[in-house]
Amino acid sequence: MRSKPKNPLYQAGWWCYDRNAPIVEGTHIAAQHAISSAVTAARALAKKPIKVSAVYAICRPPGHHAGKECFGGMCFLNNAAAAAEILSRERGGSKVAIIDIGFHHGNGTQDIFYDRSDVFYSSVHADPNQEFPYYSGYPEETGEGEGEGYNFNVPIAVDLQLPGHGVRTPL
Repeated sequence: MRSKPKNPLYQAGWWCYDRNAPIVEGTHIAAQHAISSAVTAARALAKKPIKVSAVYAICRPPGHHAGKECFGGMCFLNNAAAAAEILSRERGGSKVAIIDIGFHHGNGTQDIFYDRSDVFYSSVHADPNQEFPYYSGYPEETGEGEGEGYNFNVPIAVDLQLPGHGVRTPL
């Protein structure tokens, strides 16, 4: 069982699971603009009658490491999760799919939808045996409860030959 630190300065680690999420001046506004972009795109797509068939939101910070009760990996708010939630609700319970293709597994997005069947989450990412976030993104993580079968991970082994080094090394 974890014990929450008494020192307020150390309590940030209770909610942030890594050191790659520094909060500095402008962090909140950047995260807010990113999630607003995703939400605006989702609302445009969710309007009835449908007037657009596709939308694209460029969001930075990305968001997929932010979960139900934590943040990390330079993700503070989960943009894809917010957009999926809006699409599911405003389209009357429509099924939504999030396909996350990137170097790191979107552990936060998986966390948010792991026990839900209205959002299918799939991630193609570096093998968590080799790369961050290490503790999630394995193929056997398929969801639980109502969400069983609605989570699909495709970890890929990463092995590079660095030019001039003669050494094979994982990224």
